[in-house]
Amino acid sequence: MNGAHRTARYDFSDSVAVVTGGSAGIGAAIRERLQQAGATVCTWDLAADAADADAAPVDVSDLPSVMRAAQEVRDHQCHRCLLGVLVGHAEAART
Repeated sequence: MNGAHRTARYDFSDSVAVVTGGSAGIGAAIRERLQQAGATVCTWDLAADAADADAAPVDVSDLPSVMRAAQEVRDHQCHRCLLGVLVGHAEAART
């Protein structure tokens, strides 16, 4: 391809995606691309913006936090669907 860059085209118009660590950087870019491809995207991030209705402050290292967020996605975004895309991009810091 001689250094040429091609972008794959996907149709996620009937999909719900969860992007962990999607508030900034690479995670935000992934979220944006999925939205451009038609997906309903939910962002799980401890730094989630409270003004963003599709973002939730989820601690992916805490199972009850993940279970609550998953139930919210199921109840509010996936009325009759299965989760189509899960991007695990969050960092789990150890203290």
